[in-house]
Amino acid sequence: MGILCELAEYGSLFDQIQDITVEITGVCIKKREGFEPTGSQIVSSVRDIVKGMCYLVSKGIVHCDLKDQNVLMFPAEDGNFICKICDFGFVFAYHIH
Repeated sequence: MGILCELAEYGSLFDQIQDITVEITGVCIKKREGFEPTGSQIVSSVRDIVKGMCYLVSKGIVHCDLKDQNVLMFPAEDGNFICKICDFGFVFAYHIH
């Protein structure tokens, strides 16, 4: 058995959004320097997460701990982000009939 490591250049989703603050009554938004995703980048990121979760379920695996800290972000050639699910410490596996 081996372990594969991959450097997530953008860190986790948590790393990217932890410094975002929003005033509910105002329009004040503070974003992390260099992280200003467009609408299409957000849609692409959400699509990656959903596709990853669907793949896991199709293989009989339930992640059980999906959160922003367990989504790693990588740069894509098209300017979007590639999101990958990590930390499979709390998975539940079931047998598909």
